[in-house]
Amino acid sequence: MRWRLGLLQDAAAVERQVAKEAAAEAAKKHKHNIPTVKTEAQMKAEEEAAAKAAKEASEPAKPRPRPKIRPLSEAKAIESGATFISETFLFSVAAGLLLFESWRSRRKDASRRDDVAERLNELEESEQAARRALVELEREVLRLRAKENNTKTKGVRILPPEIYEEKEEEKEEPTGIFARIKAWVSSEQADSEAKDALATNKPGPAETILVESDKVLVEKRKQAAEVVASANEQATKR
Repeated sequence: MRWRLGLLQDAAAVERQVAKEAAAEAAKKHKHNIPTVKTEAQMKAEEEAAAKAAKEASEPAKPRPRPKIRPLSEAKAIESGATFISETFLFSVAAGLLLFESWRSRRKDASRRDDVAERLNELEESEQAARRALVELEREVLRLRAKENNTKTKGVRILPPEIYEEKEEEKEEPTGIFARIKAWVSSEQADSEAKDALATNKPGPAETILVESDKVLVEKRKQAAEVVASANEQATKR
């Protein structure tokens, strides 16, 4: 019996709680639907805000105030000018040094290339002169051997073919009667010149070729040195 009474009391309590919540929600809805009336202070504040907005809209826009620039003092102006001049001078000197160093390095590279090219040309000329001298020596030796043996045939070549082949390609011997006569006369002349050189202790044709090539190389070196000296003088004057 007690347990049944407790269940009945609990059900009645739950129903009462649900009824209270429903009544509270209905009261809230009714309260929101009731129109509110503004107070006198609120009305005045709204009127003042509307008048102020209308006045601001009717008035023209005021220009922005210009920033006031204070003139520098004489000491500060002199100091800033001195620093600007010194900095520009330092930058100009640095730029000039960089340009001079780059020009100098390029000139050195160009002079080195020219020196290498000149030396290569000198080596080629000296090699050609040495080849000509060796060929002339070989001819003299073969001529002397032929005279000693009283034979008109050509002897066996002494020099390796790498030396005399290039010269023979450059200068081909002419064929014909007149060419043979000219070669015979030139050989006789060479023999007489060789004999005179041996008698008077003068340099032979091979030695004369080497001496002439040395003279040509010395003259070329002198001309190159003069050109370099004139270029250096012009550069120092500038």
